[in-house]
Order: sequence, then structure tokens, then C-alpha cells
Amino acid sequence: MAQDAAIGNRGDIPLACCSLQTDMDAEEMDYPSPDDLKKAPAWENYVVGQAVQASLGLIPRSALAVGVDVDGSRVSLVFHLSCITESDEADIADIVDDLSTLVGEDVQVSQRSEVRDTRQIAARDRTWWIYLAHDDETIT
Repeated sequence: MAQDAAIGNRGDIPLACCSLQTDMDAEEMDYPSPDDLKKAPAWENYVVGQAVQASLGLIPRSALAVGVDVDGSRVSLVFHLSCITESDEADIADIVDDLSTLVGEDVQVSQRSEVRDTRQIAARDRTWWIYLAHDDETIT
């Protein structure tokens, strides 16, 4: 029973949150890849989940939208910002570093930042959007 409480068991469904394994070195982890998904249901979903994890608490205040483009082992974080500050640049660099750690060294992680008046997203673009600001949430 104590173990169930520790992992947040709700009925038959354990609710453990363990996308970042702190008890293993990055070199010891067996990461999924585009050619070998291991236990990941789909490469894109795995990368999107890791991007969400990497961005926790770090999304810049001026962000209009944050997304991730996945093209095999090439991953690009996309930031639409109303303005960009040194603090925003530092947060973006931290997100890129964290995502690189989470997906492993065989994946090339880059980023592009665009300063805009409004976010521009489309259902047909290849970006998986993980954050969209409300119109009244962004700082200009």
C-alpha cells in the first residue's frame, strides 16, 4: 500500500511520472531512435513528450507559441515570441539543452525563434505545437 501511494496508484492504473530518469547517467540510458522505437509508441510522440518535459517552467514570458518540428533524428524547437530578451534567450538555450539530454546524442536538436505580432500556426504545418498563449497572456 505504501508503494502504491508513492507512485500515485489510482485503482489499477499506476500514475508514475518518470520521463527523466535521474538514477541513470545519460550514457547508460537506452534511448528510442527513428530506426528503433524501443517502447515508444511513435518517434514523433516521444520527441513531443520530451519537448514538453524540457520546457517545464522555462517557456519565455513573451512566447506566443512553442512547437517542435520532427524530421527523423533532426529536431527543431520553434518559438514565436512577441519580443526577445536576454532572459528569453537563456530560457530557450536551457530548453534546447534539456531536450538534447532527454532524446540522446544521436538526435540533432536545434531551435529557431521568430519575433511576431501574433502567432501563426496552421493545421497543415509540420510543427507539433506544445504551447499556445492566450491573447492576453503575452508581454510585449
